[in-house]
Amino acid sequence: MTQIKKFTNGRFDVLEYLYDHKDSNNVARVTQSEIADSINTSRPTINKLITELKEDGFVKETNRYLEYVLTSKAILFVSTMKNVAKRMSNTND
Repeated sequence: MTQIKKFTNGRFDVLEYLYDHKDSNNVARVTQSEIADSINTSRPTINKLITELKEDGFVKETNRYLEYVLTSKAILFVSTMKNVAKRMSNTND
């Protein structure tokens, strides 16, 4: 049986940051310090969250320094969550 980790706000915040900073090849070239500063958490926490995202197949690291590749699973997940949030916001107006 496959165990699914709880998708915490912190994990989503990191994934969304990478999504928002990706290029046309789905590669985000950012430092863990940049992510930490942006979402107001520590760099060691970012490191842990990125490790979890890699283990769950949302992010891959390349052989190049500071490159994170978002998988199709990550792209679909974040874009779906953003669309849901947008629709919810529009219905509350």
